Amino acid sequence: SANLIADTATHTPALHRYRREHPDEEVHWLLQDGPARTLFEDMPRLGVCDQVLFDADWDRIRHMDYEGYDKRVRMDVQEAFRIGGAQRLHIAQAFGRMIGVELDAADILPHVPVRSQELGALGVPPRCLVISPLSASNAPVDGMAGNKNLPWAAWGVLIERFVQAGRIDNYVVLLRDTD
Repeated sequence: SANLIADTATHTPALHRYRREHPDEEVHWLLQDGPARTLFEDMPRLGVCDQVLFDADWDRIRHMDYEGYDKRVRMDVQEAFRIGGAQRLHIAQAFGRMIGVELDAADILPHVPVRSQELGALGVPPRCLVISPLSASNAPVDGMAGNKNLPWAAWGVLIERFVQAGRIDNYVVLLRDTD
């Protein structure tokens, strides 16, 4: 994957399902190296894949220029939008179709390596919706928009990573579904 953080996070349900359905295959997930590395490097513990590899070379990732693999799939967000728009699927389900697995609507929330005890008194609401005015994915494409609906536990880590990377000017955190 050479996609942005939230697009990459939406791959995780499909990869997790693929790994469960193909227990005899080893799944290596290659990601662009950068500030989000710490968010994704613990994915094997969550059962998303067997190993996460990082490379800073976008072109090599996009061309999948790596030897020794029997199967290779480039999880391209534009292709996922095309599949999702044509088949009226959530982007996570479109990523599943790209690798040959089906995701139920209940299975589309990404896997994020944050434990509930790390959130303390805040607790873990089931999900939160973040809409960034800076994200091009908020603009509808063929009637579909890509706003990110992720488990609440993910956003504390994501915000921390954005702040560390200097990629954020302002943000709002909603603590309850009534906020």
